[in-house]
Amino acid sequence: GENVDQNTELIGKGIGGDKVSDLLTRYRDDVIKLNPDMVFIYIGINDVWHKYDFGTGSDIDLYENGLRQIISEIQKIGAKVVLCTPTVIGENYGDFTLANQYIEQYRDAKTMESMNKDLDAFSDVVRKLSSEYSTDLIDLRRVFIDYISQNNHKNSPSGILTYDGVHLNDQGNK
Repeated sequence: GENVDQNTELIGKGIGGDKVSDLLTRYRDDVIKLNPDMVFIYIGINDVWHKYDFGTGSDIDLYENGLRQIISEIQKIGAKVVLCTPTVIGENYGDFTLANQYIEQYRDAKTMESMNKDLDAFSDVVRKLSSEYSTDLIDLRRVFIDYISQNNHKNSPSGILTYDGVHLNDQGNK
């Protein structure tokens, strides 16, 4: 990959727990107003995960239509868009316990399979939109699944690219 030029200013606008609906309320103020040259959009984990844990996830149509609005408006100001597919919820196959700051959540294999199907479907939406809007694509889901399948010999729920099954550890960030 290219090294970031010293004149490049990286501005993080991600907020933990956000879903597409949250981005829709703030992308104009948080991103468009800054008149960026390039915008990376990485959203989707909470859209899927929160459906199972809090009943507040995003319907896939809302996810797609929200992204359409955001991508087209960012492109209208002449900024380059880079889309990223969502990564993983749990790094293993089968049962899974996700410990986070709110609650320790146990997920049976059937629920995990369902969440993974959703993540695949949401990733397909991102791939489709990337093609349709001619954006660059970083297919994190594919990269993560390939890496985990080669490096998670003990079928651990976390510790390969995440510290808790969702949030990236140092290796995941690399």
